[in-house]
Amino acid sequence: MESEKSKILIAEDEPDLLSIMDGLLSPHFDVVLAKDGFEAKKLIESHNFLFLILDSHLPDLSGLSLVGIIANQQLPPPMSSILMTT
Repeated sequence: MESEKSKILIAEDEPDLLSIMDGLLSPHFDVVLAKDGFEAKKLIESHNFLFLILDSHLPDLSGLSLVGIIANQQLPPPMSSILMTT
């Protein structure tokens, strides 16, 4: 019986970078993708992720703002958050 993959979220507004990260990580994780900060926030509120990879310059709501929201609103906390910039 195959074990279930851990779920991660990648929030990135650059389609090429999003595709590369998805391709690299999807063999190892159940990857959920978001193209902006509001979409990422909705997903964080409704799923349990092992970790998040957040673009610091997302449209509408930055990755840094999302980390603050997770802490302040006590949303389901992931194990880790990775904040990146391009």
